[in-house]
Amino acid sequence: MNKNIKKIIAMSLLMGAFSMIEPVKYLGLTATKAYASDNDIHLKSISVSGGDSISLSDGKTTYKTYVSRATEETTIRVRTEDDSDKVTIDGENPDEDGSKTFSKSVELEKGKNTFEIKVQDSDGDNQRTYTVAIYRGDSTGASTQYDDIYLKNIILSDGEIDFSKDETSYDINVAADVSEIKIKAEPEDNGYTVTIDNSEVDEDDKYREDVSLNKGKNTIYIEIVNEDDDEERLYTLNIYRGAKDTATGIADNDQDPIYLDDIRIEDGTIKYTPTFNQKVTSYSANVNESYDNIIVKAAPEDEDDVVRINGDKVDSNSRKRVYLNNGKNEIKIKVSNEEDYDDDDDDDEEYDTRTYTLTVYRGTSGATTNNPNTNIVTKTSQWVNNNGKWQYNDALGNPLKNMWFLDKSTGYWYYLDANGDMKTGWLQDSSGNWYYLYQSGAMAYNTVIDGYKLGASGAWSK
Repeated sequence: MNKNIKKIIAMSLLMGAFSMIEPVKYLGLTATKAYASDNDIHLKSISVSGGDSISLSDGKTTYKTYVSRATEETTIRVRTEDDSDKVTIDGENPDEDGSKTFSKSVELEKGKNTFEIKVQDSDGDNQRTYTVAIYRGDSTGASTQYDDIYLKNIILSDGEIDFSKDETSYDINVAADVSEIKIKAEPEDNGYTVTIDNSEVDEDDKYREDVSLNKGKNTIYIEIVNEDDDEERLYTLNIYRGAKDTATGIADNDQDPIYLDDIRIEDGTIKYTPTFNQKVTSYSANVNESYDNIIVKAAPEDEDDVVRINGDKVDSNSRKRVYLNNGKNEIKIKVSNEEDYDDDDDDDEEYDTRTYTLTVYRGTSGATTNNPNTNIVTKTSQWVNNNGKWQYNDALGNPLKNMWFLDKSTGYWYYLDANGDMKTGWLQDSSGNWYYLYQSGAMAYNTVIDGYKLGASGAWSK
């Protein structure tokens, strides 16, 4: 008989013999509780306040998200499938925020912070453990928070980047018509794993990825991890499409590189100087209804340049008196090097010019970038508290109104009413559908509120 066949028969007889007796007693095995498949129980959602949205998928239990460097503390929120499911976060019981919803505040160190989330059914027969890594960024690009692994370079199809392997954070400006950018991030060691905007790239991709850009600010993360998955480094690209957020508004990179040195309003008791930025071309202010005129001073950066306010040249002190109507008044301030332009010289190119807009509200308040009395600066692309009511300002600093808004940092939907205020409680939208918004403003879904069942879309299922 073939030796291999003999071995198979012998092993079969041996296994059959052992199956007749207790394995724990005779094989020295440890009796442990066996849990059912991971597919039997799982979380509905995980979110981190101030972090990128986390999209859960079957079979995956490890996730990561990113928060700003200033975030020293955040809140982890989870939602279970069943009311009776139990949750622990890093071995501790979280707070119950409502039906199937739990939260826990956690402190963050710079760099990577890892948390373990365990969900278990009421009988303890089924469980699943998730691992969430929260990266607290460093806008200064300090290298002390990361391991000694680096990218060799970062190359962009648009915009300029002065790359240094130790610097981990960059601000890049691109034109308004650039809706997609190619990013190449080559590691120093080809054994490193490179991820650009959550997509893994390698030598076959030439370490490149095409990334779509929204208007305004786009934050893109590039991560490298070593072969043993125990060392990593995170690079952050803040790419501003057509504009860059500044202390005063939106930078205008489309006009010619010629600038004013300052803009002021001077008249009587008004001595107003906005927080001026040469590249920002839109400003606004409020004045009392009693002021039917103001003096606008707009000094050029180059004293040889020409400044016109509403089409008229300013005086020797760069000033012009402007008369105001009640309500909104738009004042156009144009700076140019037109006196260097020779109409008779065919080789001379057209002169450079840049136009600033100063919107003055007389006797009424508008959506101002700056207020002359309090010097308030409008915040853009973020939540703001307006007299105790939460609003969300768009990239121009205007509050969103009469619309749903998805906050990508939390993954939950919010509704802003006709005044721009965040709604809470029950809401009927223009389509006639009913929704419920928690006190935080977040939309409820896949739950029961006051006896009413809300579906996956958040709408009441009649």
